[in-house]
Amino acid sequence: MIRWFLGALCRGGLIAGPCFIVLAVVFGIRTQLFIAKSLKATGTVDAVVRVYNQDRESSGYAPVFHFETIDRQSYTVTGAATSNSADFAVGQVVEVLYAQNDPVSARLATFWQTWNTVLNFGIGGVFGCLVAYLLMKYERKRSPPGWSFWLGPP
Repeated sequence: MIRWFLGALCRGGLIAGPCFIVLAVVFGIRTQLFIAKSLKATGTVDAVVRVYNQDRESSGYAPVFHFETIDRQSYTVTGAATSNSADFAVGQVVEVLYAQNDPVSARLATFWQTWNTVLNFGIGGVFGCLVAYLLMKYERKRSPPGWSFWLGPP
């Protein structure tokens, strides 16, 4: 039973790990393109709100900020990335990145607010691959000759 579980965990890591790494690369390219094409503006944090995530049954703090676009339109946006603590203060002046054709998708120009999705998928992918590798190495040492980690005994 334990061997079956370890094998399933290893196969899951070998599938999910590289997939997460590919997603991290895709999101990284999209983020880099967003940064290259975005316009900069100065904004102000209006509030720091607690955001509840029903899927994960957790909550975090996200900044609510307003900024003015190059054509003098004002927008109020809630930051997409949350954290366990309130990283921003009300009234704090912040740099904002926004797409000219979609200002409501604006992001604060901080490392975490910009790159959080890339980091989460990248770390998850590396962790999945590392767990799979270590499990395969462990099973190869423990297994009798001729035993296949994937297929079982000969």
